[in-house]
Amino acid sequence: MNKLRRLRSLSPEMAETLRLAGVQGIFWAAMAVGNYQTVYLQSIGFPATDFGLLNAIACAVAIFAMTFWGTVSDRIGSVRKIVILTLTLGCGLFIFVPLIPTGQSYSTLLFLILIPIINFFRVPMSPFVDNLTVRNCAEHRLNYGMVRSSGSLLFAIAGVITVNALIPAAGVPSTFWVMGIVMIPAIVLTYFCFEPQSGKRVKKSAAGAGVLLKNYAYMAFLIFAFFFQMAAAFEGNFLTYYMADIQIDTVNLGLILSVRAMMELSLIHISEPTRPISIS
Repeated sequence: MNKLRRLRSLSPEMAETLRLAGVQGIFWAAMAVGNYQTVYLQSIGFPATDFGLLNAIACAVAIFAMTFWGTVSDRIGSVRKIVILTLTLGCGLFIFVPLIPTGQSYSTLLFLILIPIINFFRVPMSPFVDNLTVRNCAEHRLNYGMVRSSGSLLFAIAGVITVNALIPAAGVPSTFWVMGIVMIPAIVLTYFCFEPQSGKRVKKSAAGAGVLLKNYAYMAFLIFAFFFQMAAAFEGNFLTYYMADIQIDTVNLGLILSVRAMMELSLIHISEPTRPISIS
């Protein structure tokens, strides 16, 4: 009872800090568990040459997805709803990857179709979780570094547990559905987070996409984003192939990424409380 009273007596700012830290920590823990798509595809003989095509398609889908969901978020005036939607569908559809028949003439085509569809929901998950976190930290003067550091810490812990316990016990395919289970608390916590108030609902522009296509700055950004996403995706798509070439078990990918996550803590934890930015 005393503990319950203490929880109820928390200030709104402290309660939101705990909720956001929970969302970040659980989200990144789930991402650490579900970080074995490339390892799985490699284990079933998915050729490295097809990863180049998959990478290009995924990058194009990622750019379109971010633009689409950003527009939807502005139209409905809610970041939180988009976070809940993308987390639910991104993790829900991810379960179907290991269910695709392997060793068939059409298997590669199915992967090239399904994975970009999944990425339409999965790629925006991290940016929108960070969007929700940064904007709420700015509006309520919370320490973003303290909130975000929970994500790096739990990513590292979940990565070690996945390599040493989950995969040896249930195999790499299990990571696809375990990720969804781990993500459920993050979805629930997101529902109780504050809705950022800095953004307002945007009415549909009469100009449409034609004006954007004539905007050279916007088109330059799209070109930059396409090549940036492609370069960034090389690590996830080809690191395990390099590990195999130098005789390192690809399952140890989680340990490598866990070390990287721990290295983030030194910079993230010293971040100052986020302050609202005034644009005039």
